[in-house]
Amino acid sequence: MLRYVLSLLVMVFPLASYAQEAAPAAPAPVVTAVEDSQKLESGEILRGNFKSEGLDRASGKEAKASGSFVISPDHGLLWKLEEPVSVTMVTTPTGIAQFSGSVVRLRASVKEQPSIKNASSIISGVMSGNWAALEKDFKVMRGGEEKNWIVRLLPKTANPDAAVEISSVTVRGGRFVHTISIMDKNKNPSSYTLTGQTISKTPLTKEELEKFKTATFK
Repeated sequence: MLRYVLSLLVMVFPLASYAQEAAPAAPAPVVTAVEDSQKLESGEILRGNFKSEGLDRASGKEAKASGSFVISPDHGLLWKLEEPVSVTMVTTPTGIAQFSGSVVRLRASVKEQPSIKNASSIISGVMSGNWAALEKDFKVMRGGEEKNWIVRLLPKTANPDAAVEISSVTVRGGRFVHTISIMDKNKNPSSYTLTGQTISKTPLTKEELEKFKTATFK
């Protein structure tokens, strides 16, 4: 079951995995407002819903999933899968935890799982459109206009320890990120649609804080 869940939550691990790909011609740059419009400040919380489609690497079949997410620049990413199974995955800069309700099913530090070392910052950067946070690991190419932009991410280095290597990530949006398309080195696509997004300074709930605490290591 764990392998099945992780395959559905492909964004949690593979975005920290890289495969080199020849870079296409760079699109025309977008206006500066687009580049910084999604950057979250300390104390801000981004909430939204997602739907995903892609290859279930456990079964080799197409799979669909849906749920909600919470991004906090002070804590990390909380990814709550609601369909086809109910499970919550939390990533922080120091670790990861998986929950079934309030029960901890998996807990690992970045020392135990090196492949998740950059997962939290990379995933949060993609979903919130914080391109500056991704430039260390990706070649970031921007195009379009403020209300209808596109960003292509090409990994700068390969990760030989990765179970799934990513060759490119394409992100489209306006005020918020709307879609994320991921292509692995075997040309298997995964897509994510993000909706209902809001940014506020409403504090995390007690339950959310506890989950982030569980996924944080010294």
